[in-house]
Amino acid sequence: MHNIGDLRAAVIARRTELGMTATDLQRASGLSARTIREVESGDTHRRFGSTTLARLDVALGWPTGTAYARWTGDTADDMSSTVAEQLIALTERIRRMEDEPPWQRDWLSLGGQLTPDQRALLQALGTQLVASRDGHGR
Repeated sequence: MHNIGDLRAAVIARRTELGMTATDLQRASGLSARTIREVESGDTHRRFGSTTLARLDVALGWPTGTAYARWTGDTADDMSSTVAEQLIALTERIRRMEDEPPWQRDWLSLGGQLTPDQRALLQALGTQLVASRDGHGR
């Protein structure tokens, strides 16, 4: 018996954990937007082939056979450990977000694209902004 609900929940949880959009999953898996929509909506009577399920495994970084096991409901024994793993991963992701602002990576990446003169100008601007905010720049 196939249980699209188990597959649906697992795919959405893993995709979210990885910070992927449905479009990202579509690109990573090579599956059609329709297939991703059907998996994630759970509103289908479609039978998914082994290739489709294997592509989900690869795109989501799952061990081979995970999507199939979710779809067939053969994961009752593994469910609690999977939930615990997802909770640990989510907790770690939240901790990283608290430790560094979400814009920090973008900012650092941008800094690497600037010339030394542009970086110096940006640093001077930042110093002026901080000084004016603290009342020292008047």
